[in-house]
Amino acid sequence: MKTQNGFRIYDRDEIAEDLKDLSAKDLRFPFGIKQVEAKGTKYWVAATKEDVLQWESERLGKKITAIPGNCSMNMKGECKGICDNPIAFCAKIIGPGGAYCICQLP
Repeated sequence: MKTQNGFRIYDRDEIAEDLKDLSAKDLRFPFGIKQVEAKGTKYWVAATKEDVLQWESERLGKKITAIPGNCSMNMKGECKGICDNPIAFCAKIIGPGGAYCICQLP
Protein backbone atom coordinates (compact mmCIF):
# COMPACT_ATOMS: atom_id res chain seq x y z
CA MET A 1 0.00 0.00 0.00
CA LYS A 2 1.19 3.49 -0.74
CA THR A 3 -0.23 6.86 0.23
CA GLN A 4 -0.84 9.83 -2.03
CA ASN A 5 -2.18 13.09 -0.57
CA GLY A 6 -4.00 11.24 2.21
CA PHE A 7 -5.45 8.53 -0.09
CA ARG A 8 -4.38 4.91 0.39
CA ILE A 9 -3.70 3.02 -2.83
CA TYR A 10 -3.69 -0.77 -2.58
CA ASP A 11 -2.08 -3.25 -4.94
CA ARG A 12 -4.27 -5.86 -6.57
CA ASP A 13 -3.83 -8.56 -3.91
CA GLU A 14 -3.64 -6.34 -0.81
CA ILE A 15 -6.48 -6.35 1.70
CA ALA A 16 -7.81 -2.91 2.59
CA GLU A 17 -8.04 -3.03 6.39
CA ASP A 18 -10.79 -0.37 6.41
CA LEU A 19 -13.04 -2.60 4.29
CA LYS A 20 -12.26 -6.06 5.64
CA ASP A 21 -15.39 -6.13 7.86
CA LEU A 22 -17.70 -4.69 5.19
CA SER A 23 -20.77 -6.84 4.58
CA ALA A 24 -23.90 -6.60 2.48
CA LYS A 25 -25.89 -5.30 5.46
CA ASP A 26 -23.68 -2.19 5.46
CA LEU A 27 -24.53 -1.19 1.89
CA ARG A 28 -27.30 1.25 0.93
CA PHE A 29 -28.41 2.48 -2.46
CA PRO A 30 -29.86 6.01 -2.11
CA PHE A 31 -31.46 5.82 -5.57
CA GLY A 32 -32.12 2.10 -5.80
CA ILE A 33 -30.70 -0.30 -8.37
CA LYS A 34 -30.92 -0.79 -12.12
CA GLN A 35 -30.09 -3.60 -14.46
CA VAL A 36 -27.48 -3.08 -17.15
CA GLU A 37 -26.07 -5.41 -19.75
CA ALA A 38 -22.44 -5.79 -20.76
CA LYS A 39 -21.16 -8.39 -23.20
CA GLY A 40 -24.43 -10.32 -23.00
CA THR A 41 -24.43 -10.54 -19.19
CA LYS A 42 -26.90 -8.64 -17.01
CA TYR A 43 -25.74 -6.92 -13.82
CA TRP A 44 -27.35 -4.88 -11.06
CA VAL A 45 -25.69 -1.52 -10.39
CA ALA A 46 -26.53 1.52 -8.31
CA ALA A 47 -29.15 3.76 -9.93
CA THR A 48 -28.72 7.54 -10.05
CA LYS A 49 -30.96 10.42 -9.04
CA GLU A 50 -31.56 11.04 -12.76
CA ASP A 51 -32.75 7.42 -13.16
CA VAL A 52 -35.32 7.85 -10.38
CA LEU A 53 -36.54 11.19 -11.75
CA GLN A 54 -37.01 9.58 -15.18
CA TRP A 55 -38.75 6.50 -13.76
CA GLU A 56 -41.07 8.59 -11.58
CA SER A 57 -41.89 10.86 -14.54
CA GLU A 58 -42.79 7.77 -16.60
CA ARG A 59 -44.80 6.21 -13.75
CA LEU A 60 -46.77 9.36 -12.96
CA GLY A 61 -47.11 10.57 -16.55
CA LYS A 62 -45.71 14.01 -15.76
CA LYS A 63 -42.28 15.59 -15.39
CA ILE A 64 -40.82 15.12 -11.92
CA THR A 65 -37.96 17.41 -10.89
CA ALA A 66 -37.47 16.51 -7.20
CA ILE A 67 -37.48 13.37 -5.11
CA PRO A 68 -39.43 13.86 -1.85
CA GLY A 69 -37.91 12.60 1.38
CA ASN A 70 -34.86 10.48 1.95
CA CYS A 71 -35.47 6.79 1.24
CA SER A 72 -32.83 4.24 0.31
CA MET A 73 -32.73 0.54 -0.54
CA ASN A 74 -30.53 -1.94 1.28
CA MET A 75 -29.02 -5.15 -0.10
CA LYS A 76 -32.15 -7.11 0.87
CA GLY A 77 -34.29 -4.78 -1.26
CA GLU A 78 -35.89 -3.20 1.81
CA CYS A 79 -36.77 0.49 1.82
CA LYS A 80 -35.77 2.62 4.80
CA GLY A 81 -35.65 6.34 5.38
CA ILE A 82 -37.47 9.51 6.35
CA CYS A 83 -40.27 11.17 4.39
CA ASP A 84 -41.13 14.86 4.47
CA ASN A 85 -44.80 14.10 5.14
CA PRO A 86 -45.33 12.36 8.52
CA ILE A 87 -47.98 9.97 7.14
CA ALA A 88 -45.90 8.98 4.09
CA PHE A 89 -43.71 5.88 4.03
CA CYS A 90 -40.79 4.60 1.98
CA ALA A 91 -42.35 2.44 -0.72
CA LYS A 92 -40.52 0.04 -3.00
CA ILE A 93 -41.27 0.56 -6.68
CA ILE A 94 -40.17 -1.88 -9.37
CA GLY A 95 -40.38 -0.89 -13.00
CA PRO A 96 -38.95 -1.94 -16.33
CA GLY A 97 -35.61 -0.25 -15.67
CA GLY A 98 -34.94 -1.08 -12.04
CA ALA A 99 -36.09 -0.87 -8.44
CA TYR A 100 -36.09 2.11 -6.10
CA CYS A 101 -37.62 3.54 -2.95
CA ILE A 102 -39.62 6.73 -2.74
CA CYS A 103 -41.92 8.42 -0.24
CA GLN A 104 -45.53 7.48 -0.91
CA LEU A 105 -48.76 8.41 0.80
CA PRO A 106 -50.90 5.49 2.02
